[in-house]
Amino acid sequence: MTQRHSVQVVVVSAPITHLDSRRATAWHEAGHVVVHQHFGLPIDSVSIVPDGDDRGLVLHCTPMMIDATRAGRKRIATRMILSAYAGLHAERLVDPNAPDWHAQHDHENARELSGEYGVYPRGVGFLFDEVHEQHLRRLDRKSRKLVHELRHQIDRLARELLVRQTMTGDEVEAFLASQSL
Repeated sequence: MTQRHSVQVVVVSAPITHLDSRRATAWHEAGHVVVHQHFGLPIDSVSIVPDGDDRGLVLHCTPMMIDATRAGRKRIATRMILSAYAGLHAERLVDPNAPDWHAQHDHENARELSGEYGVYPRGVGFLFDEVHEQHLRRLDRKSRKLVHELRHQIDRLARELLVRQTMTGDEVEAFLASQSL
């Protein structure tokens, strides 16, 4: 495995209040990971072990670490935004009533990526104006569609996370590859 420096963290920050919280967290984090992997983006690790108020997390590289070109970073940031939005959509596969605030940090992460790497359409007057927000909502809808297309992989990885609780990127990659045979 090549060495990676984890800089960016996608964290779901929410108090643990559900009896079935661990299961919902497994699906949430699996959604992030499977969409990330779908685009060929590396992850360092995923965990559903609570740490303070954080229910789970995925460690991965920033777009800058993956591609040095401006266009490449923008493409990767777009894919990472889709991955950020995927968590709540995947969680809602097992908990249709999961509250929006379960994805608060994910939405903040998507907005940061969008602003920093220029993921917005032409005609944006200023960052996060209505045109920009509409673009982010389109990406959110696209993410929901991806989650439904990748549901079987998300389900399998979430069940595995319930057993292992923490997996490295290599373990995730090997597990998903073995499941597609």
